[in-house]
Amino acid sequence: DAGQDTTICLLTDVQLGGNPTGPSGSSYSWAPSAGLDDAAAANPVALPAATTTYTVTVTGPNSCVDSSSVTVTVVPPPSVDAGSDTTICLGGSAQLMVIGNGSAEWSPIAGLDDPFSSSPLASPQQTTTYLVTVTDSIGCSASDEVTVSVVGLPTVQAGPDQWVCPGFDVPIEASGALSYSWSPITGLDDPTSPNPNASPASTTTYTVTGTDANGCQDSDQLTVTVNDDPPVDAGPDQSACSGDPVMLGGSPSSLPGSTFSWSPASGLDDPNSANPMASPGQTTLYTLTVTNDTCTSTDQVLVTLAGSAEAAFTLRMEPRCDGLRGYFNNLSTGATTYVWDFGNGEFSEEAEPSPYFDYGNDLVITLTATDAQGCSSTLTQTYPAGELSDHTDITVPNVFTPNGDGRNDLFTIITDASLGGCVDMFIFNRWGQKVFESIGNNITWDGRTFAGEQATVGTYFYTITLNGMKYEGALQLMR
Repeated sequence: DAGQDTTICLLTDVQLGGNPTGPSGSSYSWAPSAGLDDAAAANPVALPAATTTYTVTVTGPNSCVDSSSVTVTVVPPPSVDAGSDTTICLGGSAQLMVIGNGSAEWSPIAGLDDPFSSSPLASPQQTTTYLVTVTDSIGCSASDEVTVSVVGLPTVQAGPDQWVCPGFDVPIEASGALSYSWSPITGLDDPTSPNPNASPASTTTYTVTGTDANGCQDSDQLTVTVNDDPPVDAGPDQSACSGDPVMLGGSPSSLPGSTFSWSPASGLDDPNSANPMASPGQTTLYTLTVTNDTCTSTDQVLVTLAGSAEAAFTLRMEPRCDGLRGYFNNLSTGATTYVWDFGNGEFSEEAEPSPYFDYGNDLVITLTATDAQGCSSTLTQTYPAGELSDHTDITVPNVFTPNGDGRNDLFTIITDASLGGCVDMFIFNRWGQKVFESIGNNITWDGRTFAGEQATVGTYFYTITLNGMKYEGALQLMR
Protein backbone atom coordinates (compact mmCIF):
# COMPACT_ATOMS: atom_id res chain seq x y z
CA ASP A 1 0.00 0.00 0.00
CA ALA A 2 1.75 3.19 -1.23
CA GLY A 3 -0.89 5.32 0.49
CA GLN A 4 -3.39 7.91 -0.70
CA ASP A 5 -2.68 10.43 -3.46
CA THR A 6 -2.19 13.84 -1.84
CA THR A 7 -1.63 17.50 -2.61
CA ILE A 8 0.99 19.56 -0.77
CA CYS A 9 2.34 23.08 -0.91
CA LEU A 10 5.76 23.71 -2.36
CA LEU A 11 8.51 23.22 0.21
CA THR A 12 6.29 21.18 2.50
CA ASP A 13 6.68 17.42 3.10
CA VAL A 14 4.39 14.42 3.36
CA GLN A 15 4.81 10.87 4.65
CA LEU A 16 4.26 8.11 2.05
CA GLY A 17 3.06 4.51 2.46
CA GLY A 18 0.13 2.75 4.07
CA ASN A 19 -0.40 1.57 7.57
CA PRO A 20 1.16 -0.92 7.10
CA THR A 21 2.74 -0.53 3.70
CA GLY A 22 3.42 -4.30 3.44
CA PRO A 23 3.60 -7.52 5.44
CA SER A 24 5.86 -7.74 8.43
CA GLY A 25 9.41 -8.60 7.50
CA SER A 26 9.14 -7.08 4.00
CA SER A 27 11.76 -4.96 2.27
CA TYR A 28 10.96 -1.73 0.37
CA SER A 29 12.22 0.20 -2.59
CA TRP A 30 10.74 3.55 -3.60
CA ALA A 31 11.27 5.10 -6.99
CA PRO A 32 12.11 7.71 -7.93
CA SER A 33 14.22 8.36 -4.87
CA ALA A 34 14.48 12.13 -5.49
CA GLY A 35 12.86 14.08 -2.68
CA LEU A 36 12.75 11.11 -0.30
CA ASP A 37 14.57 11.01 2.99
CA ASP A 38 14.94 7.19 2.83
CA ALA A 39 13.96 5.26 -0.34
CA ALA A 40 14.24 1.90 1.51
CA ALA A 41 11.90 2.86 4.34
CA ALA A 42 8.34 1.62 4.65
CA ASN A 43 7.08 5.17 5.22
CA PRO A 44 9.59 7.67 3.82
CA VAL A 45 9.09 11.42 4.03
CA ALA A 46 8.74 13.05 0.63
CA LEU A 47 9.68 16.64 -0.15
CA PRO A 48 9.36 16.79 -3.96
CA ALA A 49 10.12 19.96 -5.91
CA ALA A 50 7.34 19.16 -8.38
CA THR A 51 4.36 16.81 -8.76
CA THR A 52 5.75 13.27 -8.56
CA THR A 53 4.32 9.72 -8.74
CA TYR A 54 6.19 7.46 -6.35
CA THR A 55 6.14 3.61 -6.79
CA VAL A 56 6.98 1.33 -3.92
CA THR A 57 8.12 -2.26 -4.59
CA VAL A 58 7.60 -4.61 -1.66
CA THR A 59 9.42 -7.94 -1.33
CA GLY A 60 7.74 -10.21 1.23
CA PRO A 61 9.44 -12.68 3.53
CA ASN A 62 8.54 -15.47 1.07
CA SER A 63 10.28 -13.50 -1.78
CA CYS A 64 6.97 -12.61 -3.33
CA VAL A 65 7.03 -9.15 -4.95
CA ASP A 66 4.27 -6.54 -5.35
CA SER A 67 4.17 -2.80 -6.07
CA SER A 68 1.90 0.22 -5.60
CA SER A 69 2.01 3.87 -6.63
CA VAL A 70 1.01 7.21 -5.08
CA THR A 71 1.00 10.68 -6.65
CA VAL A 72 2.10 13.75 -4.65
CA THR A 73 0.79 16.85 -6.35
CA VAL A 74 2.91 19.97 -5.52
CA VAL A 75 1.04 23.26 -5.58
CA PRO A 76 3.11 26.50 -5.82
CA PRO A 77 2.49 29.17 -3.12
CA PRO A 78 0.04 31.94 -3.89
CA SER A 79 1.42 35.14 -5.34
CA VAL A 80 1.42 38.10 -2.92
CA ASP A 81 2.34 41.79 -3.32
CA ALA A 82 1.99 44.19 -0.39
CA GLY A 83 2.62 47.21 -2.56
CA SER A 84 5.25 49.92 -2.43
CA ASP A 85 6.66 51.52 0.69
CA THR A 86 4.99 54.80 1.55
CA THR A 87 5.50 57.87 3.73
CA ILE A 88 2.90 59.61 5.86
CA CYS A 89 2.92 62.63 8.14
CA LEU A 90 2.57 62.09 11.86
CA GLY A 91 -1.14 61.71 12.59
CA GLY A 92 -1.92 60.80 8.98
CA SER A 93 -3.00 57.50 7.39
CA ALA A 94 -2.07 55.30 4.42
CA GLN A 95 -4.30 52.80 2.60
CA LEU A 96 -2.49 49.47 2.37
CA MET A 97 -3.37 46.98 -0.38
CA VAL A 98 -2.26 43.37 -0.86
CA ILE A 99 -2.62 41.62 -4.25
CA GLY A 100 -2.95 37.83 -3.98
CA ASN A 101 -5.46 34.99 -3.91
CA GLY A 102 -6.49 33.96 -0.44
CA SER A 103 -7.15 35.38 2.98
CA ALA A 104 -4.83 38.10 4.35
CA GLU A 105 -3.42 38.65 7.84
CA TRP A 106 -1.27 41.68 8.78
CA SER A 107 1.22 42.09 11.60
CA PRO A 108 1.92 43.96 13.73
CA ILE A 109 -1.64 45.13 14.26
CA ALA A 110 -0.61 48.50 15.80
CA GLY A 111 -2.07 51.35 13.79
CA LEU A 112 -4.30 49.11 11.58
CA ASP A 113 -8.07 49.44 11.48
CA ASP A 114 -8.52 45.78 10.37
CA PRO A 115 -5.51 43.40 10.39
CA PHE A 116 -7.53 40.76 8.44
CA SER A 117 -8.51 43.05 5.57
CA SER A 118 -6.80 42.96 2.18
CA SER A 119 -6.84 46.79 2.27
CA PRO A 120 -6.53 48.05 5.87
CA LEU A 121 -6.06 51.69 6.81
CA ALA A 122 -2.67 52.19 8.54
CA SER A 123 -2.16 55.08 11.00
CA PRO A 124 1.08 54.24 12.88
CA GLN A 125 2.66 56.74 15.28
CA GLN A 126 6.14 55.76 14.17
CA THR A 127 7.78 54.18 11.15
CA THR A 128 6.50 50.58 10.93
CA THR A 129 7.16 47.62 8.60
CA TYR A 130 4.01 45.55 8.13
CA LEU A 131 4.14 41.85 7.15
CA VAL A 132 1.10 40.46 5.27
CA THR A 133 0.57 36.70 4.89
CA VAL A 134 -1.87 35.39 2.22
CA THR A 135 -3.20 31.83 2.62
CA ASP A 136 -5.03 30.12 -0.29
CA SER A 137 -7.82 27.53 -0.15
CA ILE A 138 -5.32 24.66 -0.06
CA GLY A 139 -3.57 26.16 2.95
CA CYS A 140 -0.51 27.36 1.07
CA SER A 141 0.71 30.77 2.16
CA ALA A 142 3.15 33.49 1.12
CA SER A 143 4.23 36.79 2.72
CA ASP A 144 5.42 40.24 1.72
CA GLU A 145 6.37 43.42 3.56
CA VAL A 146 5.60 47.10 3.19
CA THR A 147 7.10 49.94 5.24
CA VAL A 148 5.07 52.98 6.30
CA SER A 149 7.53 55.73 7.18
CA VAL A 150 6.25 58.38 9.60
CA VAL A 151 7.78 61.85 9.41
CA GLY A 152 7.23 64.60 11.97
CA LEU A 153 5.13 67.67 11.38
CA PRO A 154 6.76 71.05 10.89
CA THR A 155 6.58 73.47 13.81
CA VAL A 156 4.85 76.45 12.31
CA GLN A 157 4.77 79.72 14.24
CA ALA A 158 2.65 82.67 13.22
CA GLY A 159 4.62 85.08 15.40
CA PRO A 160 3.39 87.27 18.26
CA ASP A 161 0.04 89.03 18.29
CA GLN A 162 0.18 92.48 16.74
CA TRP A 163 -1.54 95.81 17.18
CA VAL A 164 -2.20 98.47 14.55
CA CYS A 165 -3.87 101.87 14.36
CA PRO A 166 -6.96 102.02 12.11
CA GLY A 167 -5.90 102.62 8.51
CA PHE A 168 -2.31 101.44 9.05
CA ASP A 169 -0.64 98.13 8.30
CA VAL A 170 1.67 95.93 10.32
CA PRO A 171 4.01 93.12 9.12
CA ILE A 172 3.26 89.61 10.32
CA GLU A 173 5.73 86.79 9.88
CA ALA A 174 5.44 83.01 9.94
CA SER A 175 8.28 80.50 10.23
CA GLY A 176 8.98 76.76 10.37
CA ALA A 177 7.81 75.55 6.95
CA LEU A 178 8.57 75.71 3.22
CA SER A 179 5.36 77.27 1.93
CA TYR A 180 2.52 79.10 3.66
CA SER A 181 -1.14 79.92 3.30
CA TRP A 182 -2.93 82.55 5.43
CA SER A 183 -6.64 82.74 6.13
CA PRO A 184 -8.72 84.75 6.05
CA ILE A 185 -7.05 86.71 3.27
CA THR A 186 -8.89 89.91 4.22
CA GLY A 187 -6.44 92.77 4.79
CA LEU A 188 -3.37 90.79 3.61
CA ASP A 189 -1.27 91.99 0.71
CA ASP A 190 -0.04 88.43 -0.07
CA PRO A 191 -1.76 85.50 1.70
CA THR A 192 0.88 83.02 0.43
CA SER A 193 3.86 85.00 1.71
CA PRO A 194 5.55 84.04 4.97
CA ASN A 195 5.59 87.73 5.95
CA PRO A 196 2.63 89.64 4.48
CA ASN A 197 1.54 93.08 5.58
CA ALA A 198 -1.79 93.08 7.44
CA SER A 199 -4.17 96.02 7.41
CA PRO A 200 -7.51 94.67 8.62
CA ALA A 201 -10.43 97.02 9.13
CA SER A 202 -11.16 95.41 12.50
CA THR A 203 -9.48 93.05 14.94
CA THR A 204 -8.78 89.79 13.07
CA THR A 205 -7.33 86.40 14.00
CA TYR A 206 -5.25 84.99 11.15
CA THR A 207 -4.39 81.30 10.75
CA VAL A 208 -1.28 80.32 8.82
CA THR A 209 -0.83 76.78 7.50
CA GLY A 210 2.73 75.81 6.67
CA THR A 211 3.80 72.88 4.47
CA ASP A 212 7.27 71.32 4.63
CA ALA A 213 9.27 69.41 1.99
CA ASN A 214 7.46 66.17 2.91
CA GLY A 215 4.07 67.73 2.37
CA CYS A 216 3.33 67.70 6.08
CA GLN A 217 1.43 70.62 7.53
CA ASP A 218 1.06 72.52 10.79
CA SER A 219 -0.90 75.63 11.72
CA ASP A 220 -0.68 78.54 14.14
CA GLN A 221 -2.61 81.72 14.82
CA LEU A 222 -2.06 85.33 15.70
CA THR A 223 -4.43 88.20 16.33
CA VAL A 224 -4.03 91.66 14.82
CA THR A 225 -5.81 94.08 17.11
CA VAL A 226 -7.13 97.27 15.51
CA ASN A 227 -7.55 100.00 18.10
CA ASP A 228 -6.98 103.70 18.69
CA ASP A 229 -5.19 102.85 21.94
CA PRO A 230 -1.84 101.07 21.56
CA PRO A 231 -0.86 98.59 24.28
CA VAL A 232 0.84 100.26 27.24
CA ASP A 233 2.18 98.87 30.51
CA ALA A 234 3.93 101.11 33.01
CA GLY A 235 4.61 98.08 35.18
CA PRO A 236 3.48 97.27 38.73
CA ASP A 237 3.62 99.78 41.58
CA GLN A 238 6.92 99.48 43.43
CA SER A 239 8.48 100.26 46.78
CA ALA A 240 12.09 101.43 46.83
CA CYS A 241 14.60 102.19 49.53
CA SER A 242 16.05 105.67 49.45
CA GLY A 243 18.92 105.77 46.98
CA ASP A 244 18.15 102.37 45.44
CA PRO A 245 17.05 102.56 41.76
CA VAL A 246 14.12 100.51 40.44
CA MET A 247 13.23 99.71 36.82
CA LEU A 248 9.92 101.05 35.53
CA GLY A 249 7.74 99.67 32.75
CA GLY A 250 6.37 96.32 31.72
CA SER A 251 7.92 93.51 29.79
CA PRO A 252 7.40 94.94 27.27
CA SER A 253 6.11 98.42 28.03
CA SER A 254 4.55 98.54 24.55
CA LEU A 255 5.00 97.38 20.96
CA PRO A 256 8.32 97.56 19.12
CA GLY A 257 8.59 100.77 17.17
CA SER A 258 6.65 102.80 19.73
CA THR A 259 7.98 105.99 21.29
CA PHE A 260 7.94 106.49 25.06
CA SER A 261 7.69 109.52 27.31
CA TRP A 262 7.76 109.37 31.12
CA SER A 263 6.76 112.24 33.37
CA PRO A 264 7.86 113.71 35.63
CA ALA A 265 11.42 113.18 34.42
CA SER A 266 12.92 113.79 37.85
CA GLY A 267 14.78 110.79 39.21
CA LEU A 268 14.82 108.98 35.82
CA ASP A 269 17.97 108.05 33.96
CA ASP A 270 16.18 108.26 30.57
CA PRO A 271 12.57 109.55 30.41
CA ASN A 272 12.30 108.36 26.77
CA SER A 273 13.29 104.78 27.46
CA ALA A 274 10.82 101.89 27.52
CA ASN A 275 12.23 100.79 30.89
CA PRO A 276 14.03 103.65 32.65
CA MET A 277 15.71 103.37 36.05
CA ALA A 278 14.02 105.51 38.68
CA SER A 279 15.67 106.92 41.82
CA PRO A 280 13.09 109.41 43.11
CA GLY A 281 13.81 111.59 46.12
CA GLN A 282 10.27 111.10 47.36
CA THR A 283 7.20 108.97 46.62
CA THR A 284 6.36 109.70 42.96
CA LEU A 285 3.55 108.83 40.53
CA TYR A 286 5.04 108.38 37.06
CA THR A 287 2.94 108.58 33.86
CA LEU A 288 3.99 106.71 30.69
CA THR A 289 2.74 107.98 27.33
CA VAL A 290 3.17 105.59 24.37
CA THR A 291 2.82 106.75 20.78
CA ASN A 292 2.52 104.35 17.83
CA ASP A 293 1.65 105.62 14.37
CA THR A 294 -0.99 108.25 15.17
CA CYS A 295 -2.38 106.55 18.30
CA THR A 296 -1.41 107.18 21.92
CA SER A 297 -2.05 105.54 25.30
CA THR A 298 -1.05 106.29 28.88
CA ASP A 299 -0.49 104.28 32.04
CA GLN A 300 0.79 105.11 35.52
CA VAL A 301 2.99 103.52 38.15
CA LEU A 302 3.52 104.61 41.75
CA VAL A 303 7.02 104.40 43.23
CA THR A 304 6.75 104.60 47.02
CA LEU A 305 9.89 105.67 48.84
CA ALA A 306 10.12 103.32 51.80
CA GLY A 307 12.53 103.02 54.67
CA SER A 308 13.53 105.34 57.49
CA ALA A 309 16.72 103.82 58.88
CA GLU A 310 19.62 106.19 59.58
CA ALA A 311 22.84 104.75 61.00
CA ALA A 312 24.70 106.75 63.68
CA PHE A 313 26.97 105.88 66.61
CA THR A 314 29.74 107.08 68.90
CA LEU A 315 32.59 105.10 70.46
CA ARG A 316 34.13 105.39 73.90
CA MET A 317 37.40 103.50 74.28
CA GLU A 318 38.64 102.28 77.65
CA PRO A 319 42.40 101.64 77.67
CA ARG A 320 43.66 98.45 79.25
CA CYS A 321 47.05 96.88 79.63
CA ASP A 322 46.60 94.54 76.68
CA GLY A 323 44.32 96.63 74.45
CA LEU A 324 41.24 98.77 74.22
CA ARG A 325 37.70 97.95 75.27
CA GLY A 326 35.19 99.69 73.04
CA TYR A 327 31.79 100.84 74.25
CA PHE A 328 29.44 101.79 71.41
CA ASN A 329 26.55 104.20 71.80
CA ASN A 330 24.07 103.36 69.02
CA LEU A 331 22.37 106.57 67.91
CA SER A 332 20.64 105.05 64.84
CA THR A 333 17.00 105.91 64.14
CA GLY A 334 14.25 103.96 62.39
CA ALA A 335 16.17 100.67 62.45
CA THR A 336 15.19 97.25 63.77
CA THR A 337 18.36 95.24 63.15
CA TYR A 338 22.07 96.08 63.20
CA VAL A 339 25.28 94.60 61.82
CA TRP A 340 28.63 95.86 63.11
CA ASP A 341 31.85 95.28 61.16
CA PHE A 342 34.85 96.01 63.38
CA GLY A 343 37.33 95.90 60.49
CA ASN A 344 39.36 93.09 62.06
CA GLY A 345 37.32 90.14 60.76
CA GLU A 346 34.88 90.23 63.67
CA PHE A 347 31.18 91.16 63.51
CA SER A 348 28.29 91.68 65.88
CA GLU A 349 24.50 91.96 65.61
CA GLU A 350 24.03 93.45 69.09
CA ALA A 351 22.54 96.92 69.33
CA GLU A 352 25.47 98.21 71.44
CA PRO A 353 28.37 95.75 71.50
CA SER A 354 31.50 96.11 73.63
CA PRO A 355 34.34 94.45 71.68
CA TYR A 356 38.08 94.40 72.39
CA PHE A 357 40.65 95.97 70.06
CA ASP A 358 44.41 95.78 69.74
CA TYR A 359 46.63 98.81 69.95
CA GLY A 360 48.33 99.89 66.74
CA ASN A 361 46.34 100.23 63.51
CA ASP A 362 43.38 102.55 63.12
CA LEU A 363 39.96 101.14 63.94
CA VAL A 364 37.61 101.20 60.91
CA ILE A 365 34.09 100.61 62.22
CA THR A 366 31.06 100.12 59.94
CA LEU A 367 27.46 99.99 61.17
CA THR A 368 24.64 98.82 58.86
CA ALA A 369 21.21 99.64 60.26
CA THR A 370 18.14 98.04 58.60
CA ASP A 371 14.51 98.98 59.08
CA ALA A 372 11.36 96.84 58.98
CA GLN A 373 11.00 97.39 55.21
CA GLY A 374 14.45 95.95 54.56
CA CYS A 375 16.01 99.31 53.72
CA SER A 376 19.50 99.88 55.08
CA SER A 377 21.72 102.77 56.04
CA THR A 378 25.48 102.39 56.48
CA LEU A 379 27.96 104.55 58.40
CA THR A 380 31.73 104.01 58.58
CA GLN A 381 33.94 105.86 61.08
CA THR A 382 37.68 105.61 61.74
CA TYR A 383 39.30 105.91 65.17
CA PRO A 384 43.04 105.92 65.98
CA ALA A 385 43.98 102.92 68.13
CA GLY A 386 47.39 104.30 69.06
CA GLU A 387 49.21 102.94 72.09
CA LEU A 388 48.35 102.73 75.77
CA SER A 389 50.06 106.06 76.45
CA ASP A 390 47.82 107.78 73.89
CA HIS A 391 44.76 106.85 75.91
CA THR A 392 46.05 106.99 79.47
CA ASP A 393 45.87 110.10 81.72
CA ILE A 394 47.55 109.39 85.08
CA THR A 395 47.58 111.68 88.14
CA VAL A 396 49.76 110.80 91.14
CA PRO A 397 48.74 112.54 94.42
CA ASN A 398 51.49 114.03 96.62
CA VAL A 399 49.86 113.58 100.01
CA PHE A 400 47.58 111.11 101.78
CA THR A 401 46.27 110.64 105.31
CA PRO A 402 45.85 106.97 106.30
CA ASN A 403 44.09 107.74 109.61
CA GLY A 404 41.01 105.56 109.02
CA ASP A 405 38.53 108.41 108.59
CA GLY A 406 37.53 107.11 105.16
CA ARG A 407 38.97 110.13 103.36
CA ASN A 408 42.23 109.95 101.45
CA ASP A 409 43.24 106.85 103.40
CA LEU A 410 45.00 105.20 100.40
CA PHE A 411 47.78 106.26 98.10
CA THR A 412 47.11 105.19 94.49
CA ILE A 413 47.29 106.57 90.99
CA ILE A 414 44.24 108.35 89.63
CA THR A 415 43.36 107.22 86.05
CA ASP A 416 40.41 106.44 83.77
CA ALA A 417 42.19 103.32 82.49
CA SER A 418 41.56 99.73 83.52
CA LEU A 419 45.20 98.84 84.07
CA GLY A 420 44.87 95.43 85.68
CA GLY A 421 48.24 93.79 86.22
CA CYS A 422 50.57 96.00 84.16
CA VAL A 423 51.41 98.56 86.90
CA ASP A 424 54.28 98.17 89.37
CA MET A 425 54.62 100.53 92.35
CA PHE A 426 57.46 100.87 94.89
CA ILE A 427 57.53 103.13 98.01
CA PHE A 428 60.84 104.19 99.66
CA ASN A 429 61.55 106.13 102.86
CA ARG A 430 63.92 109.06 102.96
CA TRP A 431 66.88 106.76 103.50
CA GLY A 432 66.10 104.78 100.31
CA GLN A 433 64.69 101.79 102.10
CA LYS A 434 61.76 100.03 100.37
CA VAL A 435 58.75 100.05 102.65
CA PHE A 436 56.09 98.84 100.16
CA GLU A 437 55.83 97.30 96.75
CA SER A 438 52.96 96.27 94.43
CA ILE A 439 53.61 94.22 91.32
CA GLY A 440 50.38 94.11 89.26
CA ASN A 441 46.75 94.31 90.40
CA ASN A 442 47.03 95.88 93.91
CA ILE A 443 48.32 99.38 93.23
CA THR A 444 47.32 101.03 96.50
CA TRP A 445 49.39 101.74 99.66
CA ASP A 446 47.58 101.97 102.96
CA GLY A 447 50.52 103.57 104.83
CA ARG A 448 51.82 100.39 106.46
CA THR A 449 55.21 98.73 106.19
CA PHE A 450 55.99 95.21 105.07
CA ALA A 451 55.64 94.20 108.73
CA GLY A 452 52.09 95.61 108.83
CA GLU A 453 53.03 98.48 111.15
CA GLN A 454 51.96 102.06 110.52
CA ALA A 455 54.64 103.98 108.69
CA THR A 456 55.84 107.09 110.44
CA VAL A 457 54.63 110.50 109.31
CA GLY A 458 56.97 112.09 106.86
CA THR A 459 58.20 112.26 103.30
CA TYR A 460 58.31 109.14 101.08
CA PHE A 461 59.30 108.54 97.50
CA TYR A 462 57.49 106.47 94.87
CA THR A 463 58.41 104.81 91.58
CA ILE A 464 55.48 103.70 89.31
CA THR A 465 56.03 101.78 86.08
CA LEU A 466 53.16 101.42 83.58
CA ASN A 467 53.92 99.40 80.42
CA GLY A 468 57.32 101.03 80.09
CA MET A 469 56.18 104.47 81.28
CA LYS A 470 57.88 105.52 84.51
CA TYR A 471 56.53 108.00 87.06
CA GLU A 472 58.65 109.15 90.08
CA GLY A 473 58.03 111.65 92.86
CA ALA A 474 57.62 112.42 96.53
CA LEU A 475 54.56 112.22 98.74
CA GLN A 476 53.70 113.26 102.24
CA LEU A 477 52.21 110.77 104.69
CA MET A 478 50.17 112.67 107.26
CA ARG A 479 47.85 111.48 109.99
